[in-house]
Amino acid sequence: MFDVRLQGRTISRATGSGALVRFSTDSPRATFEGFPRPGFQGHFVEGAVRIESDRADRQLSRANAREAFSHMSHKLKWDTLDVLYFIGYALWNYVATPFMLARPGFQLREGEPWHEGGETWRRLEVVFPSDIPTHSRDQTFFFDERGLLRRLDYTAEVFSRWARSSNYCYDYREMSGVMVPTRRKVTLRGPGGRPLSGPTMVWIQIQDFELVERLTA
Repeated sequence: MFDVRLQGRTISRATGSGALVRFSTDSPRATFEGFPRPGFQGHFVEGAVRIESDRADRQLSRANAREAFSHMSHKLKWDTLDVLYFIGYALWNYVATPFMLARPGFQLREGEPWHEGGETWRRLEVVFPSDIPTHSRDQTFFFDERGLLRRLDYTAEVFSRWARSSNYCYDYREMSGVMVPTRRKVTLRGPGGRPLSGPTMVWIQIQDFELVERLTA
């Protein structure tokens, strides 16, 4: 098993954050250093989130973070734990995808080829198991002829069942022996599966990525 250390920044219409993040590749776990501000850590562990101070004298937690999004107050305005849950599961999904899809319970099927920007991409249609925190159960991954992920389609259900989105991957660099998209842009998706020209809902920048083999006793 591996851990991932990632230095980057996420900018969205819901929130903006920049942090050093550590991910586990075998389970939905992430730790955000300096979240929501210096002197604190944000922890995402499967369906739960917590924020604690470096001195361990203050802690804020929510056991079932996704359930909170069903309440009207959270639909109108997110609190810090909502933000932590969203960026925790979303970034974990993006970083852990190659490992995540090999877990039991995922249903994978190759779809019809997709033509975009003068290129032909292969489509992988995925149904996520219920125990994986993610945007939506049904998602589609688009890969180019080099095998690089170029686009990911999903519905961001914590926002709305109408939040059909396309997540584009750009500017690949080799880091720790793997190809990593250092830029991601999320736009809304219109009829026929075509992305809308704007607005950009989320912009992700990755400065550094390190894949570290986990030592076990």
